[in-house]
Amino acid sequence: MVGPTGRGNSLGAALNDLLRSQVTARHRLSSYTAKHWHAQLSQLTATHRGQQALEDAGLHVTTKTLINWLSDAEYNIRRSYRDLIHTAYENTAIVPADPLPDHITEGQYEISGVVKTGDDERTRGTMDAAPLRIDGSRGHWDEIEESGSPASSPTTSSRTTSSTTSSSRTSAKAPTDGSSPAPRTPSKSGSTHKPCFWGRWRRHLKLTYDWARHRRADDGGGMGVTATTVRAVNGLTSRWAGASEDCTAFSAAGVWPLLAHLADGAEGAARAELAETLGLPAGQAMDAARELHATMGSMRGLDTALGLWTKRTLELRQEWEAGLPTDAHGVLTGDSMADHRALDAWTAKRTGGLIDRMPVTLTADTQMVLASALTMRTQWLSPFQGVELETAYEPWSTKPRLGLRRSSAVLDRVGVADTPGGYVTELKVLGNNALDVHLLLGEADMKPGQVLGAGVDVLAGRYALVPGPRLLYGNVGPGLRVEKVRCTRPEPPSLEVTTVAYHMNASHDLLKLHRLFGLTTARDTSRGHFPGISDFPLAIGSAEQNIMAKFDALGFEAAAVTAFGAVAGGLPDLRYVTTRISAAFDRPFGFLALHRHTRLVLTAGWVTDPLPFPEYDWDC
Repeated sequence: MVGPTGRGNSLGAALNDLLRSQVTARHRLSSYTAKHWHAQLSQLTATHRGQQALEDAGLHVTTKTLINWLSDAEYNIRRSYRDLIHTAYENTAIVPADPLPDHITEGQYEISGVVKTGDDERTRGTMDAAPLRIDGSRGHWDEIEESGSPASSPTTSSRTTSSTTSSSRTSAKAPTDGSSPAPRTPSKSGSTHKPCFWGRWRRHLKLTYDWARHRRADDGGGMGVTATTVRAVNGLTSRWAGASEDCTAFSAAGVWPLLAHLADGAEGAARAELAETLGLPAGQAMDAARELHATMGSMRGLDTALGLWTKRTLELRQEWEAGLPTDAHGVLTGDSMADHRALDAWTAKRTGGLIDRMPVTLTADTQMVLASALTMRTQWLSPFQGVELETAYEPWSTKPRLGLRRSSAVLDRVGVADTPGGYVTELKVLGNNALDVHLLLGEADMKPGQVLGAGVDVLAGRYALVPGPRLLYGNVGPGLRVEKVRCTRPEPPSLEVTTVAYHMNASHDLLKLHRLFGLTTARDTSRGHFPGISDFPLAIGSAEQNIMAKFDALGFEAAAVTAFGAVAGGLPDLRYVTTRISAAFDRPFGFLALHRHTRLVLTAGWVTDPLPFPEYDWDC
């Protein structure tokens, strides 16, 4: 192996040296230099991060009290309050270490030198003993990042050198070069594990692997779905966006698992094409699909299902069928109308009635149907108000449209990214169950695929997003303006958002995009392509997706709310100044609906036809 190297007189020291060379350590922000409690409080209340720090520190006062403190630097507040403000200020000033890069969290490590693991001590990386190998993809990296700076381990022997290299994610295997693996420790469940400890992170980084079954142990580390799988699904989302037409919605997360199951049973060119589309080797696709399905099934607000229907005469290979959920298998009777009714009933049940028809055409030649259902529901943490949209975009201004508006003091919900295709404004609309929607507005000449692709790239960290608190004054991005405004009393900076309500339905024939989905060879019905599924020759006769997406004042799948506001009269005393960020999504824009923690994109789309503003009959 070659790659970055860490050295030290202990295993922990070598690994910590390697990590320090790859990530930026925690540090203090240079802008946090205030000493007086009033200056500290003013700086904290200007950002969402500071406000959250105040809440975490235990400062709970009314809005009126907070305004009184901010308006008078000589206000006499309790010492205990000053201590809480100082604590929040220090917590905000300290920036944690950068996220560990993928080539670390998913890398393969070789440990050379004198290594002691339990009672086993030997010199690794010599003619007599191969280097100790560690699969980084099995670690509890979230907990490691939260634990702070690395430190050496007193429990590991000296004279150790560590080297790592980035590689594709594969299942860890015992050394096959004649060297002996490190001792394995039986778990409570009976699995055999290979533990490894890194410095003070010992309690966090217990890398476990079930050698007997060649997979991560039941009590092993790591997330339910790997970052590699998330990147693969989001990559398909980005490519599909590039091929999408105006006013459409689609779900790569609903297609990817099905392609993975097909790839597991395919051979030849069909297998290679599917693997290329999946972004994973076909041999790993089935396991990745199961992990993805299990992870999505555990997300609050997200319902997923996988279904398989076959003719009674079709015999499936036991190994392939075992990779599907136990309750997924149904029967095709051969009665087209009855089968359609059964499939449609499954669809309606699994989507809660949002979609009532399965997008498949049954013929006399249909031997098997493989389908997935995905339903996402969330409500906004901060609801919108329904208003009549005011816009200069002519196609939307010809008739009243249902606009949505809200104000917030959380400025970092909006940001601007500089991408090769142009600037893109991103607004995060957070749901109450970690299912969020990111609205994306590009420059006027950018295509939908460019804007949606940029949104996926921002999620992956390929483009930096400048958040609201760091934006300069003026027109700083598409639909985004930062300005100073006068007000009658002290007010914190605000984010004023205007967007639209939409409800769209779309249908997709995936075979029309057969190259995108890796189905070019698989659609050839002159011969079979899936011997791993059945000895009976099978080919793909149809592949479709139906989807709907609804965004309104309260969330996804929530009733619209319309409000009429009253304005004050007279000439106000505008003696105070505050910052206002205005974000207007008042022309066609894109959206990504995703899981906040894994950053898995569940659905995506492009909005070109907002809902009309409701008409009221006041004479009723």
